[in-house]
Amino acid sequence: MPLPTTQGQTTPIPGGLLYPGEVTQYKGQNLTSISVFLEDLVQHPDVSIAGVQNIVQANYRLIVNDHVNQPLSYTFDDAVNNFISYQKVATLPCVKGWSATMLWQGVRVNDLLQEAGVSPNATTLIFSASDGYTTALPLDYVVQNNLILAYKMNNVTLTAASG
Repeated sequence: MPLPTTQGQTTPIPGGLLYPGEVTQYKGQNLTSISVFLEDLVQHPDVSIAGVQNIVQANYRLIVNDHVNQPLSYTFDDAVNNFISYQKVATLPCVKGWSATMLWQGVRVNDLLQEAGVSPNATTLIFSASDGYTTALPLDYVVQNNLILAYKMNNVTLTAASG
């Protein structure tokens, strides 16, 4: 179930397809290919509450508000270009029994919060997605673990199917 990206066509590799620019190893660690990751998602469509979200990058807004000194709204380019980019390998285990080890790249959530001036009284961070899904994490956990909002995986900009 390989999907072409807007950057070009996928390339066959043993056991799957490789997206243009995709890396399969990072610092000696083997990574799950994006095509294998997407196959797992297709086999388990119930991991999304409203299916694939086709976000127009030019219209995208990342909003940081509530319990901050200055509510902020970032375009995709703002988030990617105006903050230090971090990379980390993380394994995402699914409750359905599969997992994927990927190289994620993005901006630290704490950097966004610091720019907005997060209130010292804030204790919880609530994430809201375009399909209405929300989740919350303790603010201390997000900061202590240097969590990122990823815009790339395995060196490829997230596609609608993967993002």
